[in-house]
Amino acid sequence: MRDGNMNSLFISSKIIILKNKIINRKDPYVFYEINESLYQLLHDIYSNKEFQIDDDLLDYLLDKEILTRHANDYNPFCKTSEYNRNRLFIQLTNKCNLFCRHCYADSHSNVSGEYFTLHTAKQLIDNAVSLGIYKIDFTGGEVFVKKWFYELLKYIDSLPITYSIFTNLTLVDEVMIQQIKHLDGLCSVITSLDYFDKQKHNAFRGAAYAYDNTMRTIESLDAIGVKVYVNSIVMNDNHDDIKNLIQYFEDKSIEVHLDMIMECGRAEKNIVQTDFIDDNITFIKSIIKKSKKIKNESHDYSNMETCGVADTLLFVDYRGAFNVCPSLTRDLSEEYYLGDTIEIAHNNLTKLNLKCNETECKIYAKCSYGCRARALQYTGDVNGKDILMCKYLCKG
Repeated sequence: MRDGNMNSLFISSKIIILKNKIINRKDPYVFYEINESLYQLLHDIYSNKEFQIDDDLLDYLLDKEILTRHANDYNPFCKTSEYNRNRLFIQLTNKCNLFCRHCYADSHSNVSGEYFTLHTAKQLIDNAVSLGIYKIDFTGGEVFVKKWFYELLKYIDSLPITYSIFTNLTLVDEVMIQQIKHLDGLCSVITSLDYFDKQKHNAFRGAAYAYDNTMRTIESLDAIGVKVYVNSIVMNDNHDDIKNLIQYFEDKSIEVHLDMIMECGRAEKNIVQTDFIDDNITFIKSIIKKSKKIKNESHDYSNMETCGVADTLLFVDYRGAFNVCPSLTRDLSEEYYLGDTIEIAHNNLTKLNLKCNETECKIYAKCSYGCRARALQYTGDVNGKDILMCKYLCKG
């Protein structure tokens, strides 16, 4: 047995520790089950108490990057509670430097009534951590219009949190990339490209610099080992562009996720895809079957996963109000407003029953209930069928 030395052993900043498991912050789906004895040993190491550790166990923990000999001030312990299953989705702002034709949030450069400052964002996250939430997503608008955004990320990197960022990547320069490189809690960056043609993409996004900046930043982040996902909206005029995007990213560690337009926000005025649903879904299915790297935006073709709406998702908008999801908000109906605190929102969430009411459907379990916002859009009933998901899962 080696005597532990509080000056030489530390908990790695790459993990989160719960009572029964250790989670990889970079990939939360990777975890190790642990027993009470190992949990207590790790707690003693963190607390600088006297401890002993078996040679083989020490080597294993160092090899798996659970322990490290590098000093840090990271607190790896997540409170175990019913909130562990929740994912906090924070819309930091509705301001955006682009003006995309299909933006569901109708984001633009001149937005009033914004709630989040660095201080209020930290307060929300501190409260979330105290309750046991360890999964957080940040979205906008465009999160990098907030000059303090990196300072927020640096702050939460010392907390037991794994987080993802939704961003158009047009405002991220080389200095920011080098800063991002040192974030241990960053799980992934999700961005968007819908055309492989620069002029088409820029026209769609409303800025002449959009394509070059986004593509350059994707490649820079990929080069430093940051997991990047590219969301591509399938429309009637971009099938060839989608194929080219997929081919371009084929040899990189970048997954392309496919989805279709939600006809709300600016898309409701600018883009009508209803007449092309069947063609676009047929295209998506054909692409996914040919490539294991390509996924539907919300649903893996072979292994459906729910987005968490009305179940595990806690969405807070740029005004500080909790809503069912980014598309089902108070602006649409008061019934989708959940409250102004995590606790109230969580309690109200448990009272909702937003699931497809077609319980006798043969693919009911497989579809994970589909998208409730799309169901409302196409059927007028939030508990109705998600027509796109039904068509997507049909054979043929």
